Amino acid sequence: MYKLTIIIPSRNETGLLDTLKSLFKHSKGLFEVIVVNDCTDTDKWTEPKERGNLKVLRAFPPVGFSGAIQMGINAAKSDNIYICGARTRFTDGCVNKTISHIEDEPETLFCVTNPVIKEPNTEISQAEQTTWGGVMHYYKEEHWFKYLLNFPNRSKEPDGEEVDCAYGGSYAMKKTWWTHIHGLNLIDTRGGCNQFLSLKTWMAGGKVKVMKDVIVGNIYHKFCSYPVGFDSLIFNRLMILGTLYGMGKVIEAYDTYKNYREFQPVKMYMAHMWGKIQAEHVYMKSIRKGNFNNHLIF
Repeated sequence: MYKLTIIIPSRNETGLLDTLKSLFKHSKGLFEVIVVNDCTDTDKWTEPKERGNLKVLRAFPPVGFSGAIQMGINAAKSDNIYICGARTRFTDGCVNKTISHIEDEPETLFCVTNPVIKEPNTEISQAEQTTWGGVMHYYKEEHWFKYLLNFPNRSKEPDGEEVDCAYGGSYAMKKTWWTHIHGLNLIDTRGGCNQFLSLKTWMAGGKVKVMKDVIVGNIYHKFCSYPVGFDSLIFNRLMILGTLYGMGKVIEAYDTYKNYREFQPVKMYMAHMWGKIQAEHVYMKSIRKGNFNNHLIF
């Protein structure tokens, strides 16, 4: 029986094999790896060969970033899940330490201590910066919702483990907790995932923490396997508002985006998704146990 399932969504990610090499080099224990090939369409990508605890799922047609993650979670044989990108570098003990954190706090969303790596061949020890989660702000101004998804990373180690927001390209939690908060349900693509999971976790009475002893590097570069257009960002922001605060906040936010050329198609899509977003809002209200952490203003 596996004690951790590591899920890696991948689309046109040429660095995936190096990520897997790093993972197996530094990791021991009863874990499985699920790579979700989300309809890769480049001949520069090499699909890893399945073996033992490495499984490859193939999505067709493409299901998107959140859909690929959900495919992996549905196939997971462990109730402990770890989600990371295809450009990740690991350090010794990551798997067992992550399992221990999740088992100790089953209603917590965890992120990692994240050295920022800019070049594929750079070692974690050469990282120029390390982050420990994110800092999230609300604003009291009229257009506070415009800034809801804008947040800086935390480049100074916090005194404790609790943080405002997950950050660093990796999440860890119980599969049952992901299911309880409905994970990234309705997210269009990247752009707001960290905040959405964090806010949902706070709302459901859980906590968001950084694993200070789990050091995992993420390679940042200009290429994005899931391109994020401004239309997707607008939709994600409006969808998050509707899910967490109700559709009245969505209407309120329309004035902020009405002059953007991307807004009209998004508004039409919002009309199509209205019922689903409202249903998510009703569900989140039903599981609400607490408020957002004390650092936030609302």
